[in-house]
Amino acid sequence: MRAPLKRSLAVFQVGSLVAVAVGFVAGLSHAQAGPRGLSPLDDTGPSACTVNGTYMAAPDSLRLCDDIDVTLALSITCPARPLHVILAAEDSSAIWCYKSQYLASARRVVDAFERLHQPVKMGLVIGRHPRVRAEVELTDDLSDVSRGIGAIRIAYMVANVMAEDLMLEEALDMLERGRGDGAPKEAIVLMSDSLEWSGTGTGVYERIKARAIAAANRARNDGIDVVMSCHDTLDPTCRSPDTMRCSEVRLKQLASRPALYVYAGGGVGSYGGAASLIADSAIGLNVEQVVITDTLTPDFALIPGSMSPSGEHDAATGAITWTLPITASVPQTVTFSLRARDVISTAISAGAQASFADSDGHTGAGVIDSPNVTITERCETPTSTATPTTAPTATPESTVT
Repeated sequence: MRAPLKRSLAVFQVGSLVAVAVGFVAGLSHAQAGPRGLSPLDDTGPSACTVNGTYMAAPDSLRLCDDIDVTLALSITCPARPLHVILAAEDSSAIWCYKSQYLASARRVVDAFERLHQPVKMGLVIGRHPRVRAEVELTDDLSDVSRGIGAIRIAYMVANVMAEDLMLEEALDMLERGRGDGAPKEAIVLMSDSLEWSGTGTGVYERIKARAIAAANRARNDGIDVVMSCHDTLDPTCRSPDTMRCSEVRLKQLASRPALYVYAGGGVGSYGGAASLIADSAIGLNVEQVVITDTLTPDFALIPGSMSPSGEHDAATGAITWTLPITASVPQTVTFSLRARDVISTAISAGAQASFADSDGHTGAGVIDSPNVTITERCETPTSTATPTTAPTATPESTVT
């Protein structure tokens, strides 16, 4: 696969617990809470997913004999990859009779991706065999692409030669030029009228068709979606053997999947639907398991049996560890209790480390900063008090007469 999403982030979060924790942190007096941000490790691996969370200690008033209740809440956020989309439009005289509808469709393609409200770059390739040109290189200003569509001439009575193969190859080259070191989700929207030809030179066109299908398959194998947008007309004044071909099997084969085939004039598919499907596939990165490790300083001792959910405790090093699932529907919060060994003011640990591997196999990690804990006083030890004694009452003496 090739990596922030305004429309719908793939976020694994603690939900309302973090909001409660934040409010509680703000109201603490003697209880301590670490910052909610992340201290990245020096070597976090290449994963685009990040760790955030809260690390809290309570109660408000801490004495040496009090239990320290700790709550650690985690979220892992995996941003969607940016989208790189090439609009490859055929400039063919076969389309001249419905030129206005064709150009309107090209602009609807741009509008469909602009409405996603997520990072999108688009480029424009215009094809007329044997010359195909990169009209607009990848840009995040989609209005440049809309303006570039005006360069599609669709001149009447100009030789009509298929160029789908060259258009796809130029689109693949443009995507490669714009990729850099990133890993965007990539797509090509190919606008054409046919992959068939009934005129002379059939052998040449068969080779063009074969190369177009091979280029579409290469794109699919590289994880690049191809949207096939077919155009023809029912106008009898425009009809010819080559303007009613949107139902042909080979043309549909250029689409990466059936849902990415759009018959602009036939009510099959839509540009908005295709754009949403491509955008959804950019959110494929996720994390399913996290390992949480918190190594207590020697100033604190874990109260046995207090880890929830249960985990592992190495008494020799002070390390406590959980290996847990983490998804949107199964967020993670862990709790445990400590006792301080003396009157101190110090951090519980160097920070809780959360490590994971994302669905692409890339590793990541982060440290949630530990709170400081202040033990203000020792517990009072009751002193023994002597039981007061009652003076004996004198017995009246008897008088003998």
